[in-house]
Amino acid sequence: QHQHHWQLAINYFHYYRVECSVRSRRGERREYITLFIHSFIPPLNIPILKKHTYIHIPTHLPTIDITAMDDTIQRMLGTATSSHNKTTDYEQPTFIPSKIWQGVKSGYYFGTTDASLGTGYYLDSNTNPSKKRVNDGNGSANGNIKRAKLENDSNLAPEELLARAEKEAARKQQSRDYGGSKKPIALTPSGIKAAAGHLAKLIEQNQILRSDHADDPVQFMESELALNEEIGAFKVIGAADASLYGSLSKLQVDDSILSLLAHDNADIAISTLDMLVEIVDLDDLSSSLNNGDASRAALNFVFDLFVKKGGLELIVANLGRICFSQSSSNDNEATDEERLDAGDHVLSLVETLLDLDQMGVLNSSKNASIDDTNESNDDSVAVRLVDNTNLVSWLFDRMNRKSTDIAGGVSAFALKLHAAEILSTLLHVGDSRLHLSNIECLPTFEKIGNIAAALDKKKRAIDGKSSHKTKQKFIDGIEILLQAIAPYRKKDPKGEDECEWLENCFDCLSAAMFSSKNIETFLNAQGIELMLRCIREKVHSGSGSLKVLFYVLSGNDIINKKACEVFVEVGGFKNIFSCFMGKSSAIPKPAKCTDAGKISTGKSAKSAKRIVQAKKEWLQTIESNILQIVYALTVHIDEDSPFDAKMRLLAKFVEDDFSKCDRIIELFVKYDKKMRTAELKYYRSEEAEEAEIAGLDVGLAACDAKLRGGGDVFHRIAASLAYIILNSKDCFDHISVQLKMQGLGISVIGSTLEEFVEVLDDSKQRAQLQALAEQIL
Repeated sequence: QHQHHWQLAINYFHYYRVECSVRSRRGERREYITLFIHSFIPPLNIPILKKHTYIHIPTHLPTIDITAMDDTIQRMLGTATSSHNKTTDYEQPTFIPSKIWQGVKSGYYFGTTDASLGTGYYLDSNTNPSKKRVNDGNGSANGNIKRAKLENDSNLAPEELLARAEKEAARKQQSRDYGGSKKPIALTPSGIKAAAGHLAKLIEQNQILRSDHADDPVQFMESELALNEEIGAFKVIGAADASLYGSLSKLQVDDSILSLLAHDNADIAISTLDMLVEIVDLDDLSSSLNNGDASRAALNFVFDLFVKKGGLELIVANLGRICFSQSSSNDNEATDEERLDAGDHVLSLVETLLDLDQMGVLNSSKNASIDDTNESNDDSVAVRLVDNTNLVSWLFDRMNRKSTDIAGGVSAFALKLHAAEILSTLLHVGDSRLHLSNIECLPTFEKIGNIAAALDKKKRAIDGKSSHKTKQKFIDGIEILLQAIAPYRKKDPKGEDECEWLENCFDCLSAAMFSSKNIETFLNAQGIELMLRCIREKVHSGSGSLKVLFYVLSGNDIINKKACEVFVEVGGFKNIFSCFMGKSSAIPKPAKCTDAGKISTGKSAKSAKRIVQAKKEWLQTIESNILQIVYALTVHIDEDSPFDAKMRLLAKFVEDDFSKCDRIIELFVKYDKKMRTAELKYYRSEEAEEAEIAGLDVGLAACDAKLRGGGDVFHRIAASLAYIILNSKDCFDHISVQLKMQGLGISVIGSTLEEFVEVLDDSKQRAQLQALAEQIL
């Protein structure tokens, strides 16, 4: 079942052939038999038999037995064979090709006896002679052959006969031992116990055989095939009740899983990852959170396996041998569906663990199962991934690879997309973001063949105890993100997946801008110029570019002031203020593959409503980011800024008969109304009543609702207005008149600034705003 395309052709009765095919698809497997009737044989008078007859077989059947197939076909043909030669005997093939263990076949043994034929089932001459059985006339078939065999055995020495007998007995015992689980695992404590014991036994037997026959893989091949089959049987535990996870911990199944992840055979590790995705499912674990002891048992098992015992580091280390990070001569990697699936499984497990950690459920398990003296487990999953593994390097490297879609499985592009999602999550988690303050110099993620050696190398690198010094290669994460965005500076993404890929790249780049070092790298790589190019072309990437500029220009560090000056130097005013005026011809347009870019046909009211809402959110996001950028410019541009930045900024609000002053007053009134509406809506909600009954601070909750409803942007508009009117007398006079027309006065700007100052922490920005408020009032 793990081999995706194989065919077995058997000549049978000289006039029909049975062809067995197995094809794998993501999430499903199909098995069928096709019966072909040769054209030179007259049609059989059987109504149910056609040119192509499909017989569906349940996927849980591990093998297709030749004898059982013979009985099935005889029942289908009925008496039709009577019209042909009835004396035709069935001669069993001497070799049946099969790359994996398919269960016990009567009269055959599995191995690689003949290198020219390869791996498969060979006819056992001791029990099933390949020659046709001939009746000797005395009622015994093949009598001459038996007598010849006895005569040959009589010429052997007793020691040789004993060695042959022992070898044959050992081979038959192995065939019985490595048969795998014939029945599905019973989802009961006793069934789990039996399965765990059988798995541990198979692992131990395989380790012994590998140790004794390290140079002869044929000797331990059957044991690993049986082990692989047993791992697949464990996937059914994913459907078990959460309470059974406690049995897994008591039976030390987590230790067995860790040994399988570190197995020298990459195929064993791949099967283990496939099994882990089934038993560590976020939906199942989330649904059991309110199940008391059962949920704690499941979460304790997950925490012990991945955090306490190092499973997290093991699954990431496996990426080095199942999905090669570095571009190499291995051209088959791009078409190896199984390895891409395994890489996707690793990312799915990482994503599940990050979600559980962010939900706080792993912390409760940590407190219940970890000794307080063990401080190494206090870090979050995100921090452990960043500090103890090279996952971030692998994610960047995978995003930097050119990939094409692969039919029938997880495409290479889909794996890139998943990598971008995981990277975005890591960069947005506060504690891990601090550990990614310089993604310009990330160590490379090299291809590995041995897990133990890779983990030891990583540990020595962290401890600074590397025994040899080599020239270290680095990955520039900022450059990779800019290169990923650059193709879309003139064109829109073609599909939903491509659009999601672009959005993830912008999310990663925006989150990286919290670090001063990353901003410096971004400026040196001409990142601002690329963002302005995307805005100027008015394509889908323009919206994400505005978001990145907002993160780059905002902040209290010197590097943010430098970014604002670079923004002025490269001509950013022209692009930003065109969008600031709300001109549809200047605003970036969404791609047609998104809801915001679609045109409503009016056929479906629900679809039309969704499209209208998406367009509204698109324009609102652009407007909010532009106002944040204008506010950042007023914070950092002063008299000392080069290129006459301050005068050029103020001139923008004077030109065109103060049109931009009129626009900012319009936005000031608009967001004031939105903020007050959100506050009033909260006070009238049931949530406010419940908070008051519970004794919570309703005023604080209302303030939060007001800020989320538009108050945050409203405060920044007020700060921008204060900067303009205090530095330009002409603007002051014009804005005063416009406010009076709205029934307001200059003092409303000062009171808004005081409210803004109250929600800010002590910083240079707060002191600056407080000084502006005092001057106005």
